[in-house]
Amino acid sequence: VFGPEATGFLVISENGPLSLMTVLFGLAVFALAMRLDLSDPMRVSTRSGTAFWLHIVAAPAIVNTVALNLLRSGGIAGQSTLVAFLLVIAVVAIVIDRRSFLVSGAGYSVILASTVFSGGAAHAILVLGLILVLLGAQWDGLRRHIMATLPDFPGKSNLPPYRIAA
Repeated sequence: VFGPEATGFLVISENGPLSLMTVLFGLAVFALAMRLDLSDPMRVSTRSGTAFWLHIVAAPAIVNTVALNLLRSGGIAGQSTLVAFLLVIAVVAIVIDRRSFLVSGAGYSVILASTVFSGGAAHAILVLGLILVLLGAQWDGLRRHIMATLPDFPGKSNLPPYRIAA
């Protein structure tokens, strides 16, 4: 009664309706989280706390679904697109100053590394771990640099401060 035909639409790694619904849900939750974040750039109100939890929900809904579909597509094209997607997600995480998107992407970076570097997967995973630690240690400086480099865009002035006060 509940064979693969009946439940296939529930598998988010398939190109079924649940995959699309999950991404759309994630984007809607992300939009709400950003609305709350942009209303409290200093992150001192309960809106910021609510936004934090909404980002925790949105990040895996978006990242997991897209990454699983790209991994499933296989081949160099899928892997290259996944690398580009994870880099974009990392920049978004830095710009909005929320690490939840990096955490969601970290697992797929490990999977990608072990797929691409099958013989040297342990070394690739170690390098990825070191990159994540370095990114965490240099977060503020990297964010200042990226934000200063980006042109003005709607909401940029409502993001958490990125300049050192003089």
